[in-house]
Amino acid sequence: MSRKVKTGGPRRQAGSGRGGRGGKLAGGLLLLSVVLAVAMTLRLGGRGRERSAPPAPTNRIAGAPVIGTETNPPPAASPSEQSTTLANKGNRLLEAGDPKGAEAAYREALQLTPDDEDLYYNLGIALARQNRLQEAEAAYREALRLFPEYPEVHNNLGNVLTRQKRLEEAVTHFRAALEHQPDYASAHNNYGIALQQLGRFKEALEQFERAVQVDTNYWEARLNLGNSAAAQGLDEKAIAAFREVLRQRPDFEPARRGLAAVLARQEQKTSPANP
Repeated sequence: MSRKVKTGGPRRQAGSGRGGRGGKLAGGLLLLSVVLAVAMTLRLGGRGRERSAPPAPTNRIAGAPVIGTETNPPPAASPSEQSTTLANKGNRLLEAGDPKGAEAAYREALQLTPDDEDLYYNLGIALARQNRLQEAEAAYREALRLFPEYPEVHNNLGNVLTRQKRLEEAVTHFRAALEHQPDYASAHNNYGIALQQLGRFKEALEQFERAVQVDTNYWEARLNLGNSAAAQGLDEKAIAAFREVLRQRPDFEPARRGLAAVLARQEQKTSPANP
């Protein structure tokens, strides 16, 4: 099956899940909400090939009267077709919340088509969802060995490395993802998270801004933008970001808390007791 460029769908977590972690900084501000966004589109087949089952042959002769028409038994499925069937099974299991079952299906498919980078990509997702990060890393690296320009794999591998606190390595793979797909919003967001954890706050903010420029509805990246701006004292930028998150998700409590903290700080700065 031909490979699709990842632009939507379940793009925000492979191996981790879209979600935030919050804490407190001195002064009442929320700690950066770490929202990993991992490419999650499941793949079938390698680069540039479409897979479809061949039509079943018949012994019907064109123009002949229809008398006792028979259909020959379908030919045995090729290894490639069997692999696609197993990959589909794995995808269904993964989407149903059974990463272990999905892993088994992908590994069986790889016995039939061992040079399929997309199967290694899917396998990495299944392993990461089981928190088997070193095995997930190995699967992603095998996908990159087969197809080094695979941006989604670089992004997912970067997230697996971030979860292991191997931040410099993670940064390398986020950069690679963006080299091959510059408008990859998830990679910009994840790159920003790694930079933030490295203490490179200004660069992190730039990546969050880039993420929401590419995808204006990417509220997770905008939440990260708001928290990063607030931590750097950029109150107006933080307020705008939090308010936009709340416009998209009115009941999202972390954005409410972040906005309240920044507004309280501004009020404190302008109060008579603090000239």
